[in-house]
Amino acid sequence: MKNPILLALIFILFTHPPSVAAAEQFVGGKGDFPSINTLPPTAQTPKASRPKWYKNQLRWNSSPIDISFLNSPNIPAGKHGFLSSAGDSLVFKDGTPVKFWGANIQAHTLFRTSDSNIKKQAKRISRLGFNLIRFHHHDSKWVKPNIFKHADHSTLSLNAESFKKLDWWIKCLKEEGIYIWLDLQVGRHYTQNDGIDNFAEIAKKKPSHQLRGFNYYNKSIQQRMMGFNTTYLSHVNPFTKLAYKDDPAIVSILLINENDLTHHFGNALLPDKKTPNHNKLYNTDVNLASKRLGLDPKKAWRAWEYGAPKIYLNDAEHRYNQKMLNHLRGIGLKNTLVTGSSWGHMSLASLPSLTNGDIIDVHSYGRKGELSFNPRHKAGLLSWIGAAQVTNKPLSVTEWNVEKFPVVDRFTIPVWLASVASLQGWDSLMLYGYGQSPLNTAGKGHNYSTYNDPALMAMMPASALLYRQQHVSEAKNTFHIRLQKNTFFGKPINPSTSKTLRTLVEKSKINIDLPYGSSLPWLKEYEQGMEASYNKQSSSQHVISDLDIDFIPSEQNIVISDTNELSRDWGNGIHLVNTEKSQIASGKIGGQLITLKDTSFSINTEQAVIAIQSIDDLSLDQSNKILISKVARSSPTKQKSFPFISEPIIGKITIRAKAGLRLFEITDSHHNPLKTYYIKNEYTITLNEKIISPWLILK
Repeated sequence: MKNPILLALIFILFTHPPSVAAAEQFVGGKGDFPSINTLPPTAQTPKASRPKWYKNQLRWNSSPIDISFLNSPNIPAGKHGFLSSAGDSLVFKDGTPVKFWGANIQAHTLFRTSDSNIKKQAKRISRLGFNLIRFHHHDSKWVKPNIFKHADHSTLSLNAESFKKLDWWIKCLKEEGIYIWLDLQVGRHYTQNDGIDNFAEIAKKKPSHQLRGFNYYNKSIQQRMMGFNTTYLSHVNPFTKLAYKDDPAIVSILLINENDLTHHFGNALLPDKKTPNHNKLYNTDVNLASKRLGLDPKKAWRAWEYGAPKIYLNDAEHRYNQKMLNHLRGIGLKNTLVTGSSWGHMSLASLPSLTNGDIIDVHSYGRKGELSFNPRHKAGLLSWIGAAQVTNKPLSVTEWNVEKFPVVDRFTIPVWLASVASLQGWDSLMLYGYGQSPLNTAGKGHNYSTYNDPALMAMMPASALLYRQQHVSEAKNTFHIRLQKNTFFGKPINPSTSKTLRTLVEKSKINIDLPYGSSLPWLKEYEQGMEASYNKQSSSQHVISDLDIDFIPSEQNIVISDTNELSRDWGNGIHLVNTEKSQIASGKIGGQLITLKDTSFSINTEQAVIAIQSIDDLSLDQSNKILISKVARSSPTKQKSFPFISEPIIGKITIRAKAGLRLFEITDSHHNPLKTYYIKNEYTITLNEKIISPWLILK
């Protein structure tokens, strides 16, 4: 029998009341789903009494919170053998499955952080819950020093001192059970002394150039890339006694960063770019490939158009990928290999060549107010990631963040991403970035150097727990988007143009099918694996071709996962996680009474995230250790300067849990005991401006 009181409470979740049937479907017969009710004005904090913000909520070189126990089974990193893909999942050689909650360290962080601080930061990174670090911008011209010995003159010799830093980072991370992702080419600027054929016509009198796009056709560029790859990956780390290519702690290798033909740089060799020798290479290749693929070369060369050009450009990328991958396997590389990324608003038509690698990678950057985006009309951070999930391939996100710093509600993103990534079954998530500047001081506020930012770092442990311990269930249903060839290659299909992609990502699994072996013969092997990976007759597997489906009932302003564990009310800007082990209220929760399975939140602070989680892998009501993470707005005292000031969270929370637990504030020096009340199997905790730490623990 349905509970009429519960149904009435659930109506409050919606800006416009849903049908009784919709509410009943949400209830699902259990009676433990969220309710949101507006507190009366008398229960809210008057503006005059709102507390002052405080400084130094977060230490930049240590972490009082410690969830490094998540990494203990992997110490030292690499003990389970090399990583490989198994269908759409990642697994080590000994059969151990893995999910990676990671971050980037890039540029000056790599080469100018002191050895002692590298060791401290490796420990801090582990204590915050990360188990994967991507090295990025190791080769970029603006980074000095970088991996090249004399980068302004030539990029043919590598810097022994820079290798020492990378080696030490790897050694320290490995000891903490943290794995490493290496990029091969990111921002390398080739010079006139690097022996590049017809360099002058590309560089246009500049002393150096990135040559993006040209590498797919110019064999001398490919030779220089392979030369670098051999030297870089054959380097023996004196601390581990292993070459990079032989170290199982280095789990993945990316061939090339943000450099593609299908969307961004296919135009680089066209006649109007005035690179006649490269245009000749391009035209010759178009004609030969068109004959082999059955394309009209008069159409296929038009790189800016959809249709035949997208088929041709995928094929050109594929041939380049195969050459580079074969070279890497030839030098003995055993790590998972990734060819490139879906980035910068690429369409689905760019996905086929990415299947050449072991993992599909994607970059996605959000904006202010993501929790308030209406998915019927607006694409967001998560929908761009979902649009890269290819059927039967693992998915990594090597770059995610929100821009431009300081986005006022950036603190809401980590747990939202972690929860939906769990729903979707995504495999690796990497914040861009943990550090870009040297990690020798407190530094300053920066979009891509967030190690000192309370708004993001405070929720990293909660996000890691939720994601790595699988507190959120995978979706019950999977929707395979399978389009006709003319639609897939012929139109700009992406989250901006597809309501299906936007409204599905927070509800059920998205898989993009690629049944296009008739157009790209090398795709047939993938296609066979794709077909074998799922049962079309299963009631949980759905094949669709309509790109304009609204998966959210028309009368609702809320998207609810098909597991009933996640919800986002975009009308009110509130995201909820409601599982046995994680219960989280996020967004514009001020002035609301939010009730979840075992918890309630009565918060006066306008915007905040509060996560209540079991950290001993038991349900909250049986747990002996319950972590409470809390964060609100945080901003540099002056433009991008340190220290940050952080907003206190004012209000009350209740937790239904075992008797006999004590409440502590987790601080740098000790666990500070706090008052709580236990009545009728429930703890009541008052949050005030005196509780500075983002983390409390009931134990």
